[in-house]
Amino acid sequence: MKPTKTVISGIFANIRSFGITVINMTNNVSLRKGMTGFVDIVVITDKRIYFVEIKLTETKDRFSPKQKEIAERLNDISCNNEDIFYYVITDIQTAKDLSYSIVRHHLENRRPL
Repeated sequence: MKPTKTVISGIFANIRSFGITVINMTNNVSLRKGMTGFVDIVVITDKRIYFVEIKLTETKDRFSPKQKEIAERLNDISCNNEDIFYYVITDIQTAKDLSYSIVRHHLENRRPL
């Protein structure tokens, strides 16, 4: 399977079935107009938030200056908060590993009904 942003986005979309909110910014043009440089995917669980940027190794996709600025800010915030995370996904396996880790933590730490 060739790695594309659509494939990676699909991996994260699959974790919605566990009650996890996944906001995909890669295909929402109207939302992205005012959010130049923002991350591709935001994942929200009961206790954590993950900001995910997709920069595939096999493509020429590189960080824009605005993306670099946002990456630095999110990285700084995540270093100072144990429930906020910033990741750069470069391949399918990393996306699968992260999505598995998110689901595992969510199921182990979810709020009781």
